[in-house]
Amino acid sequence: MKPLKTFGLAIKTEILTPLLALACLVAVPATAQVNYAVSGDIAYVTNSPNASGNIVIASTYNGYPVTSIGDYSLKGCTNLTSVTVPNSVTNIGYQAFYDCTRLTNANIPNSVTSLADFAFYGCTNLPSVTIPNSVTSIGVRVFFRCSSLTSVTIPNSVVSIGQEAFRNCTGLTNVTIPNSVTSIGWLAFANCTALTNVTIPDSVTGIGQSAFQGCTSLTNVTIGNGVTGIGQSAFSGCTSLTSVSLPHSLAFIASDAFFGCTSLTNLSVDAANPTLSSLDGVLCNKAQTTLIIFPPGRGSYVIPDSVTIISRNGAPDNFAASHPRSDHDE
Repeated sequence: MKPLKTFGLAIKTEILTPLLALACLVAVPATAQVNYAVSGDIAYVTNSPNASGNIVIASTYNGYPVTSIGDYSLKGCTNLTSVTVPNSVTNIGYQAFYDCTRLTNANIPNSVTSLADFAFYGCTNLPSVTIPNSVTSIGVRVFFRCSSLTSVTIPNSVVSIGQEAFRNCTGLTNVTIPNSVTSIGWLAFANCTALTNVTIPDSVTGIGQSAFQGCTSLTNVTIGNGVTGIGQSAFSGCTSLTSVSLPHSLAFIASDAFFGCTSLTNLSVDAANPTLSSLDGVLCNKAQTTLIIFPPGRGSYVIPDSVTIISRNGAPDNFAASHPRSDHDE
């Protein structure tokens, strides 16, 4: 075998050839793992099943701006660990990163205005997310089952938090809901078992059904003065809640809103509320003729003579059997 002379060193061509091949392999940019397509005068990320490691989404493709990470495009890329999204992208599509279970970093630029439903569903190793102030809504199940997510920053641009958006984010300890948000969807934060504190701003008008159901570590909730309705089972199973203050704006509350809150002993109501009142920590109508919610953590209670109706969840289990006034449902 004839050696190759290089700077006075003899290197066998048999060794050099695979080394050169390896060097070429290493030099290939991560964007090569990402597939693109063109529609009209824009480009987008399309199905890229082999994307892995750290990838950088290109800002242009064949001269066209890349404006979207398409629906399902990186779904199930279980070896994908990091993604950098360029400022040309305005939309992250439906199930775009669904079940990318090793994803630990996702850079979302200020150009993005829409996070489609299920976008980061099941990204179980994603520890934190900063949503840019260009996003106006968080779709259905966007971060569902992101169990390593410990904190999330929601900007003042967001007006709605979709159904089940953060459901089963069992590591989430802190969330700040800004004054721009007007609605919190069904099951939005359900089973966020590490969440300890929630402040619902005055801008929110409704808390959806089961929105905070099963948040077993929740010890404090502040409900803003804009909230007019609290849905069915909204805080059910929040076993660490001991006391809740209800605002003057509240007009409707489902009678099972605090069902299973076994430590809850007191419900207070702003005196200016025209519809509801608190009678020794028990929720009643303004006239105190209807007992709406009896805090599940309370012990014995003497029903005032003014009460003539007890709603379905207005008393503890088996209470109705020994109290003839409790057989009425509102």
